[in-house]
Amino acid sequence: MYNAVYQKQYRLKNKAKLLSRESKWRKRNRLRIYKYQKLWYKNNKDKYKVYAKRYAVKNHDKLLAHVKTYRSEHPDKVRVIEKRFREKYKERLYRKRRQAYCKATYGITLEQKEEMIVKQQNKCLICNHAFSDAQHTHVDHDHITKKVRGILCSSCNCMLAFSKDNINILKSGIKYLKKSRCKQYAVPLGGKTR
Repeated sequence: MYNAVYQKQYRLKNKAKLLSRESKWRKRNRLRIYKYQKLWYKNNKDKYKVYAKRYAVKNHDKLLAHVKTYRSEHPDKVRVIEKRFREKYKERLYRKRRQAYCKATYGITLEQKEEMIVKQQNKCLICNHAFSDAQHTHVDHDHITKKVRGILCSSCNCMLAFSKDNINILKSGIKYLKKSRCKQYAVPLGGKTR
């Protein structure tokens, strides 16, 4: 007959012996255990994910301490693993960083930015030059209202940034360019006269 009290007392009294026995059994049956766990996970993925999430929330500090300890004890291993991960998921990580930057800075998603580029026929709104690729595009926004105005090339975006979005400065720049076209300089740029 099963006696729960006796079993509990036996386990407490013979804890070391039982742990040793279990450890030996696990070593002998490592492959069998692995196959069983793999099969169980395959059949209970959703159940496991819920459990893992609940466990992570409940033991957040404990898990962080474990990760911190592991990283400090095995810096070379961690460096190799991280390098391999970055190489494998380079494009995905780059896109994720761009997504986060767009959302934090302009309040738009990367998909919305790409949609704007398509609506602009892949051209800068100011100079009408075609974009060579998405990396050379810049989201132009009003610094006061924080509203997005459109997508510009690097040069046009810098022009607006350096003029501090001031229309009067841009008009002065236009006047200056018109005047300078008419003038003939005695000294060419970088040259000296005698």
